[in-house]
Amino acid sequence: MPILVLLLLMLCACSYDKYRYSFFEGNWVLINYLDTVQKYRSIQKAGPKQMQEIILKRHIDSITFLYNNTESQTFPFYHKTSNQIVIDNYINNKPLSIYINEQAYYLSYKIDSEQYVYVKPDDRLIESSNVNFPPVSSQRVVNSIIFGGIYKLANNNIPVQFYTNGNITGLNHYTYYETCIGGDCRSFYDGDIVLMSGDKGIEYCTWEWHGKTLTLFKLKKVTSSGEKPYYIKANKLLELYKIK
Repeated sequence: MPILVLLLLMLCACSYDKYRYSFFEGNWVLINYLDTVQKYRSIQKAGPKQMQEIILKRHIDSITFLYNNTESQTFPFYHKTSNQIVIDNYINNKPLSIYINEQAYYLSYKIDSEQYVYVKPDDRLIESSNVNFPPVSSQRVVNSIIFGGIYKLANNNIPVQFYTNGNITGLNHYTYYETCIGGDCRSFYDGDIVLMSGDKGIEYCTWEWHGKTLTLFKLKKVTSSGEKPYYIKANKLLELYKIK
């Protein structure tokens, strides 16, 4: 009898431990920023706001903040209540309370008078387990907002698809793209930048949306060797009409 009781207790403990972070573990992206990007279909027009992502891992009582996919900070936290976790020493050693709303499915906190709200991307969109640390769910969400979908070229019935993971099918010479969210590439051009790559190497481009028409323009480097790279808008690369 004691052995049976012990086994039951162990099973209960394992079940609890397995699911104790079932709601908030994983990747959370800042909806304040994404709403602005979606409104303009632009990173540049999102203004001074930056992409932020929160990463929570199972069995680890620490939280990682990822900024613009380029810089990260990790802080320990503790549970104050069932719907609140606290970082004792956040930026400038100030405490930060993060509130968990399981009904509305978001995390939130307030700094000064600004409210920050994070949501989990759709699991079908994000496969963070396949991405090296730090996982960048935000990159795929931004890809989805700006480029994700099926297109057609003029006088061509072959569909062109931009996938959220950066893959492209249906285009000659281009098989991968990456929207520039942060890092050095943000300073290369006074506007939006997307890296297009394939059998001819990497090409820096910018984009414009007009209704359902997406136009990509090449960027031309105008700085000398050894200087900080800077580009200007050049000739049209592609014009695509979004059908789905």
